[in-house]
Amino acid sequence: MAVGAIVSFLAGTGYLEMILVGGLFGVLPDFDVALTPLWTRAHRSVASHSLMAAVCAAAAWYVIVAVVLSEFDFFEDQDSVMASSVTVLLATFLHAAEDSLTKQGCRLLFPLSRRRFRGPVRYDDLATNASLSVLALAAILCCSGPHLWPL
Repeated sequence: MAVGAIVSFLAGTGYLEMILVGGLFGVLPDFDVALTPLWTRAHRSVASHSLMAAVCAAAAWYVIVAVVLSEFDFFEDQDSVMASSVTVLLATFLHAAEDSLTKQGCRLLFPLSRRRFRGPVRYDDLATNASLSVLALAAILCCSGPHLWPL
């Protein structure tokens, strides 16, 4: 949601649409958790947690929005469509980047690099999760001023 708020602020596009897209695609990479019972190595694979996954998600989103959602006027204009695609790219990649801070890590820059990026953080680290949540909330509030408190 923070990515959507920031992109909306910078691009001057629809606030609510961008935070919804950012929130959806910020959690979408973890769809692979549903596949884990089928394939033991599914979680944090390059198919969901990598640069390649973020680019593919943004490209697919652009096509879907340009072709399908344009019929429903969900986005105002071509700039909004592009801003939403940038939101998808950044939200999906940021999810992978945050997961690369954990001890399990992920292949963040695949296909440019096969290196698994790892950090010192445990997945359930309360302090880290709280810090990231506070940063996201601060970004949302900073970029939401005109939308939350109109003058």
